[in-house]
Amino acid sequence: MEEEFSERNKMRLIVLVVVGALALLTTLLAFRTVSAGEVGVVTRFGRVTGRTLDPGAHVIVPFVEGIMTYNTKKVIYETTTAEKQKGSNADYKDFPVDTNTEDGQQVNIFYTVRFSVDPTEAGWVAQNVGSQEDLVEKIVKTESRIWARNVPRRFTAESLYTGSGSQEVQNEIFDALRPTFESNGLVLDGVGVREIQFSEQYIHAIEAKQIEA
Repeated sequence: MEEEFSERNKMRLIVLVVVGALALLTTLLAFRTVSAGEVGVVTRFGRVTGRTLDPGAHVIVPFVEGIMTYNTKKVIYETTTAEKQKGSNADYKDFPVDTNTEDGQQVNIFYTVRFSVDPTEAGWVAQNVGSQEDLVEKIVKTESRIWARNVPRRFTAESLYTGSGSQEVQNEIFDALRPTFESNGLVLDGVGVREIQFSEQYIHAIEAKQIEA
């Protein structure tokens, strides 16, 4: 009888430990923290609820609700070479855009886009675009590369090489991106064309002309 009583006590203890562990896990999962510079969007069984969370501690329904977080701080998307990507502090890194000038010269465009997620639009972004990675891939990357390829085609190689057209290219890309960014829950802070790289043949031809002059 003593052995049977002892076994029962052991089983009860095990049950109590398991129940206690599950209760602790449930409590821990119910409390979530949204970090400074972020906004959270609550989902229920994967569906966006429309409830957004400011930075701080919050309570959600464990196992039922989740949180999608978006960075509301300024984020940088940058195009550069593979070698320079290793030392870049940009949040998202990509390769430069290759395109042609109005007169057919091939160039590579190295540029930077600085942006942030509009916290008031985070729910719409979650519902219509997806995660922060989806937002960068579908909007920031896709749209900026389209315009970085199309805008220089309206300028001659000479105007871009001498620098007179570089600022105009930068301004036009910014003006083209801003409404698209705004309509997709993004705040466009700035666009910078850091370098327009020409072929060695073109550079040699320009240098030869300068020597002749």
